[in-house]
Amino acid sequence: RNKISRNNIGIFMIMSANNKIIQNNIMLNNQWGIRLEMCMGGGENNHIYHNNFFNNEDKKGQASEIGDPHNKWYNDYPIGGNYWSDYHGSDKFKGPDQNINGADGIGDKPYSITGGKNQDKYPLTKPVNTSAPGPIVFIEKPDDAFYVNNVKIIPFLIPVIIGDINIEITAFDKENIDHVELFIDSIKVYNSTEEPFQWFWSEPFFGKKTLRAAAYNNNSGKAEDIITVWRFF
Repeated sequence: RNKISRNNIGIFMIMSANNKIIQNNIMLNNQWGIRLEMCMGGGENNHIYHNNFFNNEDKKGQASEIGDPHNKWYNDYPIGGNYWSDYHGSDKFKGPDQNINGADGIGDKPYSITGGKNQDKYPLTKPVNTSAPGPIVFIEKPDDAFYVNNVKIIPFLIPVIIGDINIEITAFDKENIDHVELFIDSIKVYNSTEEPFQWFWSEPFFGKKTLRAAAYNNNSGKAEDIITVWRFF
């Protein structure tokens, strides 16, 4: 149960076989969330399910395979597959073949894995709770990039900000999110009960700052995400 974020590729495996990748939050990586490569006959029979793939930025998809390996990106019905933030299918049917009227939290059409024939046959329509009961939260913007006046210019090793910027926070839970807070160092600058969770940072500053986002659900569950940024002007 890991949070794998803000890398070039979240999980990268070559010739690695017979692994289980379960209950991870894989998000905000600059390219793929997962990339699996088959080489010289090795790198198959991996089983990937009940992970949250959120806003990994490759335009072709959030997961990739090379060599058309035999991997399984879901568990059998009704356990289901993974949550993909770029999946936009409907949930009007249920059952192993998704042909019986009624929603079941599983998308009616598979999610295709880039680079081969494999699919997540049972993509989930809501994120998986991968930890103890409570919300999941992350600062979506800024990520590891160079920003000028709220515009992302190029990817970079750390978030570097010149001028004003809109801080964007994503929070979700099986329970409803009660509210989200944002702190700069130890000072609370934002508290909201309504999406979108955003705060415009216009105060000039020169140097290093810590941004901390905290999300709370209706049962007093709490989660945090912390990043360090450099701000100029």
